[in-house]
Amino acid sequence: DRICCFFPFEPAYFKPGFAEFVGHPLKDEFSALVRERRLPDRKRTLAVLPGSRTGEIEKILPVLMRALERLEGVSAVIPAANPRSAEAIAKVLKDFPDADVKVQSGGARELLLRSDMAVVASGTATLEAALAGCPTVLVYKVGKLLGWFARMVIKDIRHVGLVNIIAEKAGVECPMPELLQED
Repeated sequence: DRICCFFPFEPAYFKPGFAEFVGHPLKDEFSALVRERRLPDRKRTLAVLPGSRTGEIEKILPVLMRALERLEGVSAVIPAANPRSAEAIAKVLKDFPDADVKVQSGGARELLLRSDMAVVASGTATLEAALAGCPTVLVYKVGKLLGWFARMVIKDIRHVGLVNIIAEKAGVECPMPELLQED
């Protein structure tokens, strides 16, 4: 009979009175959590969330690992969403034997709450990172043909991340730098 919208700008897309902003369920979940403080005598923690699908991991994680090789004083943690993701992550990490990376089973939200910073594939995890108060760079990469096709078909889109779309609609500065495709 009516639509319940997660974001405040969504009801404007529907007939007046048909849609109502109710809030996003993740907001309440994160409001109940308290961010742990970083201890000054340890390496800074970088949460690396390359996506949960094998294709995303195969495209995105190698690029992130090459970037991680340039960083000093950072310990990376990758939460594998499921056993298939864990296998794909392990396969990529074989090419980076000296990397300071820990892979854990699940726990992405808790990781974002205790990390100093994050690099996150576009999706719901970017919203979780924002709600966790974790400074984040949003990344995404698809195949060259799909990337070219998307640029030809999708016009006048400034941001792909939920957090940046929400910020833009609210008239505030977008909080997450977006590095897409060859960036």
